[in-house]
Amino acid sequence: MDAALALFSSKGYESASVSEIVEEAKVGKPMVYYYFGSKEGLLKEIFRANYELFNIRLKEAAEYIPRPQKYWEDVRPLLARVANAYFEFAKSNPKFYALLLSVSFSPEMASARRASAPHSSMQHEILAEMFMKISESHGNLRGKEMKISRYFYALINSAIGSWMIGQGEIGKEEAEDLVNQFMHGIYS
Repeated sequence: MDAALALFSSKGYESASVSEIVEEAKVGKPMVYYYFGSKEGLLKEIFRANYELFNIRLKEAAEYIPRPQKYWEDVRPLLARVANAYFEFAKSNPKFYALLLSVSFSPEMASARRASAPHSSMQHEILAEMFMKISESHGNLRGKEMKISRYFYALINSAIGSWMIGQGEIGKEEAEDLVNQFMHGIYS
């Protein structure tokens, strides 16, 4: 799986061959087919293993405890915690995150995108649920929860993508800055 992940993240899923994977892993092709059934089966297992771990962390980070009367203890720290969870995961799993980002922009019917879809959908559900709970205390968000969750997800992934190409940092301070920009726009 490590050899496949390295090749998928550096060359792209479609460009990496099973022959290259087994050569890199120093195993025979029958082993790949026995354990995973196909190259796509291998990719699905990579997604399952990595997304499963991250989605558990994300769900914990996205737990909203309403404190609307205490502005600095309400939404802002929650969103910073979520952004930082993404940042920490990307830093500890840069090859997987590079694959995740590349697959996100692949054609809708590409096998890699289809393999990723159930897991990436779970992330969107976690974020949408978080914003739904926030909107219960902050009525001005009602009806916009899905849109806001997509924007937040996109902003986080833009920061991670920039970091991956050496154009920025990601960490707690950057998570705070990202949340400030998200909550207050360009004037904060």
